[in-house]
Amino acid sequence: AGTKEIALIQILVPFSNAIVKQTVQAYQITSKRNLEEDVRSDTSGDFEKILVCLMQGVRDENTAVDMGRAQQQAEELYKAGENRMGTEEAVFTRVLSQSSFSQIKTISGCYQQKYGKTLVKAIKKETSGYYEKTLVAIAEFAEDKSAMLADWFNDSMAGLGTHDEMLIRLVLGRCEIDLQDVKDAYMRKYNKSLAKAVQGDTSGDYKKMLLALVGQ
Repeated sequence: AGTKEIALIQILVPFSNAIVKQTVQAYQITSKRNLEEDVRSDTSGDFEKILVCLMQGVRDENTAVDMGRAQQQAEELYKAGENRMGTEEAVFTRVLSQSSFSQIKTISGCYQQKYGKTLVKAIKKETSGYYEKTLVAIAEFAEDKSAMLADWFNDSMAGLGTHDEMLIRLVLGRCEIDLQDVKDAYMRKYNKSLAKAVQGDTSGDYKKMLLALVGQ
């Protein structure tokens, strides 16, 4: 359950606008379908809205941070969530789908300083379901992307059986971007190498292919 939703979050959250747009195009070419239309027909509510926003690939990618704006945005999120009855999800969607990751990290710092709670905790308190999971993924990626991706790798191999599609998606998605950083974070968090984890959880040619991509 929820495999498709988690796949959408993992495909749309941790990538640049250019990669997101290429993914949307590739989906159109390979399936002869429109990803936005499919997402709209398969999801609903705030989860649908944030996925559609992420698919547009309009996140600010400027790495410079605007501290004054971050304080203002932290206050906007507080007023839209913890400071009122009911949550104004549209504010969370706008801020978290459009601000740069470095800006979100700064907003999170301002939020904690001013309201004594991390932005992730506030999100978890104010939202739910796959919408919550999407917002948390964005905030955690902004905070420490390698640690969050290490957790995703761990999730793909946790429990009985390996979530093969998830593991392949993560390896292929990061192998030319930042896999070494993720491997370092995995070692710090789980006290074993990512290669060891993959080795213990896979077999045959599939294992060989993944290990060739992951390296030692």
